[in-house]
Amino acid sequence: MERLQSIQKSLDDFFGLNYFASWDFTLDPCNFAGVYCDRDKVIALNLGDPRAGSPGLTGLIDPAIGKLSALAELTIVPGRIIWSLPQTLSQLKNLRGELKRLQTLDLSFNKFSSSIPWSIGTPPALL
Repeated sequence: MERLQSIQKSLDDFFGLNYFASWDFTLDPCNFAGVYCDRDKVIALNLGDPRAGSPGLTGLIDPAIGKLSALAELTIVPGRIIWSLPQTLSQLKNLRGELKRLQTLDLSFNKFSSSIPWSIGTPPALL
C-alpha cells in the first residue's frame, strides 16, 4: 500500500480531474482505478489510461513502481510525464531483478526528459 501511495503522490491529473478519487487508502487497493490484483499482489497498473477514466497524468514515475515485484503490466498513457525514468525502470538489471514478471510496458505519448534505453525492451518477459 505504501508503494501505491508514493506512486499517487508523484502524479497529478490533467485538467484537474480526479482520476485518483477511488484511491482511498483506508480501503482495499485492489479496487482502485487502474489497479489490478491477483490475490493481494498488484499485477497491473494502467495509469492515465482513458479506459480507466483518466484524461492523462502529469508528474514523474515514482521509483516505487520498481518494487511491485508481481507487476506484469505497466501502462502510463497518454500523459505528460516529464521527468526521467526512475533507475528501477531504466536499468536492464533492475527490470530483470525487480520486475521480472513484466510482460507489457506502455509508456507511449509521454514527454520524457531523457530517452528510454533500448535495453528496456529486452528482459525475458518482454521478448
